[in-house]
Amino acid sequence: LAQVVLPVVVHGVPFFSLASVPAKEAMCKGSPKRVQCLHEFKNADLTAKRNEWHISLPGVAALGQLVLRDQRDLPMLYLTSNILAWLIPMGTLVIYAHMNEWQYRTWLGLGYVVSWLILFVERYILMLHYHSHLNIFKPEYRWMGYIISGLLPVAFGIPMATYYMHHVIMHHVENNHDEDISSTEKYDRTKVSSFLRYWARFTMLIGLELPIYAYKKKRWMWLAALTASMGLFYPVMWILMAISNSGTFWVFCVPHMVGLTAMAFGNYSQHIFVDPDNANSNYALTYNCLDTAGNQTTFNDGYHVLHHLQARLHWKELPETFHTKEVLETMRANKAINFRSIHFFDVGVHVLSGNLRRLVEKYYVHISKQSIDPEDKSEEEIPTVDEVVAMLEHRLKPVPQGMSGKDAKKGE
Repeated sequence: LAQVVLPVVVHGVPFFSLASVPAKEAMCKGSPKRVQCLHEFKNADLTAKRNEWHISLPGVAALGQLVLRDQRDLPMLYLTSNILAWLIPMGTLVIYAHMNEWQYRTWLGLGYVVSWLILFVERYILMLHYHSHLNIFKPEYRWMGYIISGLLPVAFGIPMATYYMHHVIMHHVENNHDEDISSTEKYDRTKVSSFLRYWARFTMLIGLELPIYAYKKKRWMWLAALTASMGLFYPVMWILMAISNSGTFWVFCVPHMVGLTAMAFGNYSQHIFVDPDNANSNYALTYNCLDTAGNQTTFNDGYHVLHHLQARLHWKELPETFHTKEVLETMRANKAINFRSIHFFDVGVHVLSGNLRRLVEKYYVHISKQSIDPEDKSEEEIPTVDEVVAMLEHRLKPVPQGMSGKDAKKGE
């Protein structure tokens, strides 16, 4: 399946990042086998129009003035209004159609899932991500945050309280190391079979392993919240299936498995390159994706190294902060990986389909000295495609268990 399907996805429209665009054929002066450099193109992320929502519904901007801590988060309010206006009535209609055995109820259910997938999945998960790190509402309206983190997760197959505990408390603290149950370190990340093992653990054992983690870390409040959440989510789904088996299948069961699968492959792809010799470094356990239309639908999610360094940095500031001299110098000094015109899902597909060289030739970006200081025209040795491929192959090797996590710099 991987040999047949994944190369087609690579060359066509990816499953998750629908907005990737071809990289410009920019190469540093010299050998055509050298990779492209950051100073040779302008990063469109700095000026591109935001694309996280579809329709600016009336009244939302005025509401944002009242309830938002930062008006830069208005796209999240627009997106929330779009989801509520589309998914709730459509989901209700699907269940009603199946309860009353409408003739075209299966097509209606399929249409619901397709629209849910194309219009909202990527956008919502990344909104939930940044809202979890930094609540977007003023203190007196903080309760509205539960619409994003409590109500809407159910529509995307995520039990309440699970995401915050999993991502903010566990993933960013354990930092992809041994005690992070979503860690990618121990896998041979070149193999589809490794991802399937990772996927099975991520999707099927999260309900068991996450409460165990909370217990081990003495997070009693979160243990209670997880127990209550899991104790409600699955029984309620069974009750709904008794009311409308097929309707619940389309509205809740399919989103549950697809949503968890999307998050599993997303996290696997974000942490697919881990330096086994330096796995504790935030610069060596993930990478950045810049100058890609995917960043305009994901609240600049591509700047993942920077996010692990400064988890509470506002999403709107990520491209500008990345281009500061201090950050570029540290990215270069610590050999952070950077790609352009591509997003995480596409990177993961390239790796699993054996297209690592193509990934480097078309999308890898070297932070040159001129990228840091435009006046610096001195010559430097730019990495060749062969050198970068060898480096990435090294970072795809499993990290020996117990060799990371000690003295690691924790994310916020």
